[in-house]
Amino acid sequence: MSVQYLTAKKGTLEFDQLIRGSFSKTQRALPVQNLRVGAEDEVVTFEIVEVAKISSSSLFQIFKEFLPIKKLLFVLFPIFYFSLRDFNKPVISGTELIFIIVGLVLSLLAVQIQIDVRDFISGYDRIRGVLGQKVMQKGFRTVQQLELDFKKITCAAAVTAILPLVVEPKRIFAVVVATLLFIFGYKMGVSRKNRLNRDFALALIAGPCLAYGILPVASSLLFGCVWSFFVFFVLQLEHFQHYFAQTEAGEKNLITLRSFDQAPRIIWWLWGLSLLVYVLMRMATSQLFLWIGSVLILLVLSFKWRKSLLHLKSPAGSEIEKITLVGYQLYFAFMGLWIVELLFQA
Repeated sequence: MSVQYLTAKKGTLEFDQLIRGSFSKTQRALPVQNLRVGAEDEVVTFEIVEVAKISSSSLFQIFKEFLPIKKLLFVLFPIFYFSLRDFNKPVISGTELIFIIVGLVLSLLAVQIQIDVRDFISGYDRIRGVLGQKVMQKGFRTVQQLELDFKKITCAAAVTAILPLVVEPKRIFAVVVATLLFIFGYKMGVSRKNRLNRDFALALIAGPCLAYGILPVASSLLFGCVWSFFVFFVLQLEHFQHYFAQTEAGEKNLITLRSFDQAPRIIWWLWGLSLLVYVLMRMATSQLFLWIGSVLILLVLSFKWRKSLLHLKSPAGSEIEKITLVGYQLYFAFMGLWIVELLFQA
């Protein structure tokens, strides 16, 4: 049986139907060639595949695609923090905590689906080499289906939030601010010139908004502000990892707005600034000496990473993958050390 291909130009009805998966109920259009991505005259060639021939993907695999562990920890680590910090005198009941966890994970999943759908339509996700396994790229779910999934997940998250909001109405403030930030970040992020605003919005949602939503007291905002720096660092590290593909797609963010020679220094200073803010928080809470071990360990590990980071010469090849992997490992190590010390303190 011959393979069928269709080529469509951006801005046409045919392109919209093919990219969204609304052109047929029995066939899927898989983008196989993308020309002039991001331009007004972008042209995409699709391979038309029967739905019956597409291998199935489990819910766990789809969940894993949209929520890799480094992003899932955006919401899970603050919950670990408050649970362990107040272990001896818990201020959040077990039932309340379960609802908070489920609601936050569902909310993050909805946000990530919306972002990935936007990046897929804009073209960036279609030219990244590692995106070959993506849900939309392989045809497991269409854009149209994922938009419906987004609505269902958002509704489920809203229902889950009812109990925590009834128990502590102050959390409504965090929900309202986070919603406004998401709308602002998403609307501004539609334009490639404003992706930096989207990153700022996500960092604030995962930082102060999330912290206050978990435990609505003023002291939570201090932790949230510190955590937002690490979230922002991870978002920029991901941009750095895919610098070549992002510049090819015309993406504009903090990393791609500079030359590649400057990008490693930006990543290094973002990591250093995150650690500095963490130290300042420890000083503000009169716990610097209690936590000095973590800082020293991270500094030793960080300066080893700095040498290889600043000697990176090209965004192409496997070297950038190895270096960014170390950056993620430092991020995980930071959280691991913090959790160990919280356990020790508890």
